[in-house]
Formats: sequence, C-alpha cells, structure tokens
Amino acid sequence: MQVAPYRVAAYPTEELQRLLALRNEQPAPSEALSYLRRYAMEITRVLDLMGDDE
Repeated sequence: MQVAPYRVAAYPTEELQRLLALRNEQPAPSEALSYLRRYAMEITRVLDLMGDDE
C-alpha cells in the first residue's frame, strides 16, 4: 500500500464566519439596501477565494 498526498486549498474560515455573522443581522428597513450590498460583496469574496470559476 502507498500513501498519496491529497492537497486542497485552504478553506476561507474567517470569511465564512463574517458571512454567517452578516446573515444573522437584522437590519432596519431603511438599511436594507446597504445590507444586501454588503452581503452580496461578502458572498462574492468567499466565491473568489474558493476559486471555482474555471
């Protein structure tokens, strides 16, 4: 039996924690648009770090 190395990219844990914290926020109705923009930017950042756009 031989052991083969299995290499994966680092999982963006800090960014996912920020995304989860942002998800749990309860913005006021007047702040809904800015909240959605921040949430979308954080999702984009996580997707960029995961590099699955090939």
